[in-house]
Amino acid sequence: MSRFNLHLLARRVALRLRSWVSLSPKELAIEDAFRVTRTNGVKGHYLEFGVFQWKTSSVAAYLLRRYNMEQVHLYLFDSFRGMPDYAVAPFYKGQYATSRAIVERNLRQSGIAPSRVHLIEGWFEDTLPPLGKEIGAAAVIYVDCDLYRSTQLVLAFVTPLIQDGTIIIFDDWWLWHGQPDEGEQRAFHEWLAITPTIEAVPYRSVGHHGESFLLRTRR
Repeated sequence: MSRFNLHLLARRVALRLRSWVSLSPKELAIEDAFRVTRTNGVKGHYLEFGVFQWKTSSVAAYLLRRYNMEQVHLYLFDSFRGMPDYAVAPFYKGQYATSRAIVERNLRQSGIAPSRVHLIEGWFEDTLPPLGKEIGAAAVIYVDCDLYRSTQLVLAFVTPLIQDGTIIIFDDWWLWHGQPDEGEQRAFHEWLAITPTIEAVPYRSVGHHGESFLLRTRR
């Protein structure tokens, strides 16, 4: 059994025995996001920006099967070349580079139908604009791209996909000592300021590093 299969099996057991086993903050955040969107009747897809080796996405894939959310697709965005040219400390260009082949292998081993997974490879500047409204609507958005500029691009892209009840999770919210004028925080605050049709309600923390919000659309 491969290392990834062992990891996936362990997380499946942990998710089934949630009250007995300590899950990672990311796993808890994704599970709770699916639960609350399902309870609230929010119809849409799961979008993840910054996939790396697909471990976070594998949890999302398992939960979709567990909760019989067969209409939900996974849209996964990554360059697979690591951080872009505009990376700033504590990150550096090329950090987190990985092979698309690894992600595709992990995808096959996860058991989710390939037709429900859309792997979009490339820099956000190149891959996001052509998609437009093709995705339809977003139920859960997982932002793990760390940088201010990358997050800017992501938020501009998801704006027309957001509906009442969409949950957005920021994996690296508290980087740069939590300064609101850096990274994901800066991009999110600026985006809310120029997007008066969307309101963000604090939802839950993601361990010591992340935050999530429930988004409301103003009419």
